[in-house]
Amino acid sequence: MLCIREAVREKLAAIKVIECRDVDYETAKKEVAGYFQMKGVAYASDASTDLQLDYELVCKIMDDLEKEGKMESIEWRAMRSAIRSMATGS
Repeated sequence: MLCIREAVREKLAAIKVIECRDVDYETAKKEVAGYFQMKGVAYASDASTDLQLDYELVCKIMDDLEKEGKMESIEWRAMRSAIRSMATGS
């Protein structure tokens, strides 16, 4: 049986530190847009980690891309899918 100290050490050893790159907004925006085109659906935290960009920056870019009509929120996709299902009766 593991003691609490050993369990904490295991958890701490599993923590991954992410170094954020310092890139300008437009470069980051192109990278985030490309990431979601490639992945389709992903969390902002995944994009932040994979692209090594600040999480808040990724969230702002996602909001901006959604406002520009270049990206859909998952909530909107789900709502649209439900509407289609109701319309087709499936």
